[in-house]
Amino acid sequence: MQRLVILCASICAALPVTGCVPVLESPGGGVDECAEYTPPTNGWPVNEVPDEFCGSGWSEGEVLPDARLMDQHGEELSLWQFYGDILVLDISTQWCGPCQALAEGVQATADDYRDDGVEYITLLVEDLDGNATDADDLNAWGDYYGISEPIVSDTANIAPSMLPDSGYPGVFIIGRDMTNLGRVTIPQTGQDEAVRAAIDAAL
Repeated sequence: MQRLVILCASICAALPVTGCVPVLESPGGGVDECAEYTPPTNGWPVNEVPDEFCGSGWSEGEVLPDARLMDQHGEELSLWQFYGDILVLDISTQWCGPCQALAEGVQATADDYRDDGVEYITLLVEDLDGNATDADDLNAWGDYYGISEPIVSDTANIAPSMLPDSGYPGVFIIGRDMTNLGRVTIPQTGQDEAVRAAIDAAL
């Protein structure tokens, strides 16, 4: 069965705020959008990618490039290794209250949808001080919220491309062909229910 992947980028700590504003950086990250695919070596599932498959960009309707991100084990993770799955890309920060609220439901959602092909990936962009995350931050986030799914830092610098002027968290549904299907509206309460509704709509 094909798997559904949720890519969750979370860097929000316990601040009681209703939205998080990103620190803008130059977009890009040196991603080759149309290169021969070589899968990384890591402990996550690796699916087959079609020959001559190319990414086109990060906006809605575009095919995501093959971003390479560092996971909580210090290993390289490729977005394209989940080709054929549906990705839910949640971009968050450790200092952001709404991101923290969203993180509380990540593992339960991943567990409930696993048999439907669901994988929840958290992209944790910044630590509590607004700096780039390292493996210690990723593991601390996973330990605190009980997340055993992939948690990655933004080593490809994709957050500025997908969230150029919006606040964290940013949750996106990515289709089985790696097309960005659009952003999920995350309310102040019922964050988990909103993500589940978006998954249901994509299945």
